[in-house]
Amino acid sequence: MVEAAGVSGATGGVAAELITLALHLAGVIERENEALQARRRDRLPALIKEKEDASRVYAKKVKLFADAGTPLTADPGVRLGLRQAAERLDHAAVENERLLRVARQAQRRVMDAFVEAVRGLPAGPPVYGRDGGPARSRRSAPASAAVSFDRKL
Repeated sequence: MVEAAGVSGATGGVAAELITLALHLAGVIERENEALQARRRDRLPALIKEKEDASRVYAKKVKLFADAGTPLTADPGVRLGLRQAAERLDHAAVENERLLRVARQAQRRVMDAFVEAVRGLPAGPPVYGRDGGPARSRRSAPASAAVSFDRKL
């Protein structure tokens, strides 16, 4: 595991902060990936918010680092730490994208199957006549059944 400890100097301090933020973001994404794999939808809203917050902080720090034109330290240990943190973050993000795509596709298939099942239903509920049996006319029946979709994913 990559550690930001032991990095010194002005650029080393910035690099250490970038390493810490990248590792934190990677950890959040990895926990979200675990929740997606375990189909623990109840854990996703909090993880998504945490991921958004961590992403914002990380992106802001990277922009400040780039805008300041801060030279990257020549210290091989710092460069290695930055590279390892970036690789872990990249790996977690690629896996996160794949898992989210799979979850969306599965949700879409379920919704499509539900829509097809609803389309196969009669145009409306049965209408009963005065004698308690089915009425011959369906004029008073609604055009379609009421349907609700959960589009969270």
